[in-house]
Amino acid sequence: MTATRVRPEDCQARIEGEVTVDGLRGPVLVLRDRWGVPHIRAENVEDAFVAQGYCIGQDRMFQLELRRQMAHGRAAAFVHAGLLATDRISRKIGFLRHAEREWAAQSAEARTVLEAYSAGVNAAIATQPAPYEFHVLGHTMAPWSPVDTLAIMKMVAVGQQWAARLRYAKVYAALGREALLNLLPDHVPEMALIAPSGARWTQEEHPFARALELSIEEPEGTVAAGGGSNCWVIHGSRSSTGRPIVCGDPHLSVRIPAEWHVAHMSCPEFDVAGPCTPGAPGPLYYGQTRRVAWTMTHAQGDRWDCYRERIRRGAYGP
Repeated sequence: MTATRVRPEDCQARIEGEVTVDGLRGPVLVLRDRWGVPHIRAENVEDAFVAQGYCIGQDRMFQLELRRQMAHGRAAAFVHAGLLATDRISRKIGFLRHAEREWAAQSAEARTVLEAYSAGVNAAIATQPAPYEFHVLGHTMAPWSPVDTLAIMKMVAVGQQWAARLRYAKVYAALGREALLNLLPDHVPEMALIAPSGARWTQEEHPFARALELSIEEPEGTVAAGGGSNCWVIHGSRSSTGRPIVCGDPHLSVRIPAEWHVAHMSCPEFDVAGPCTPGAPGPLYYGQTRRVAWTMTHAQGDRWDCYRERIRRGAYGP
């Protein structure tokens, strides 16, 4: 089909029937529930990650390619010049350069997982219809590699709080210290960060009520008042089942395609489910097995130092 005649419905992934996939050591069963979540049953670890790579290739191939191009610093050439600033940052930080060095230092176990995941993505590229966006852009997807995965993981995890510092520096230079202080969110004195040990709620005003009220009054809601994400644990004695509950709430904006790709992977070595980062194997930040669950929160830590350099040419040397 030519690009002008291809319809979006012609590009939908094939998720029924049997398919022969290069890289598998044995048969793999993938069942999709009513929400489209893949449930993978494999006979070994490698095949489980091959199948996961294949499923993400079925569901999010355009997203994979966009993330790869962004991590490589080539998104503007791939989609639109509006991404040029993002490309410049990616190249200056060097996600791809550092990923190439990191790949050389991987353990044998990590290499096995990354190579299996890449084999699955490449199998999807070879056997699945190309996304509609590829037809519009006239793009053909190159094979996936473990270095692509590592570069994406670095891009996702970098946490570019330094960008806010640069904005603050511009405000300070133009309007002064007082103007800048008015932009910085204040700590809410009434905020109860952690409930005291042994505390009980007696149907009186909840200790978080006042803090939430103050936050919502901010122009941008809780984000302007500090925002972030949160996680907490409820002891089994407080739940109806008698078992503990682990909760995680990443405060992410709504995106299309979504930030996460939920998957369930089962093999003799593990049985795990959770939201996965498109482009990276396995549930990393949030997930659960039959015995353990985990979550995380972004603390917005002070991890960057920015300097303004003034260069005087000819001051040193001959």
